[in-house]
Amino acid sequence: PQDIEIVGEQIVDSFEKIKNHEFDKTCEDEECQWCNFMKENYRLDPALKDSEHEYE
Repeated sequence: PQDIEIVGEQIVDSFEKIKNHEFDKTCEDEECQWCNFMKENYRLDPALKDSEHEYE
């Protein structure tokens, strides 16, 4: 039903963002645990950002 379609679209969208190395987007809410984790722990290696990968 509709729930399955929504989740399927979210999976496809998320995988496209992974392939495009779109890890730097945050909501910037000061209370957001994910955004705070990203600010404090995540550093994108520039070599990885510019490398090419093959995905099926």
